[in-house]
Amino acid sequence: MITIESTEDEVLVSIPRGEVDPVRLEQLLRPFLLEAALSGSRLRDEEAEAMAEEMKESWWRENRSRFLPGEFPESE
Repeated sequence: MITIESTEDEVLVSIPRGEVDPVRLEQLLRPFLLEAALSGSRLRDEEAEAMAEEMKESWWRENRSRFLPGEFPESE
């Protein structure tokens, strides 16, 4: 059972490992981790966009075989 506790300073979420697939859990937590990392950041929009594009390209290189059958040469 997933439990949620709220204190004055934090919200604690407890998720038993067997109840949520680890990949799905990472997908759910990623926006919260990003929000925490960027809070108070002085990163300009242009820099953030460039970082996002780089991350998407990296993700696609690592995961495209999950979506496209067969071998494809690396694209630059």
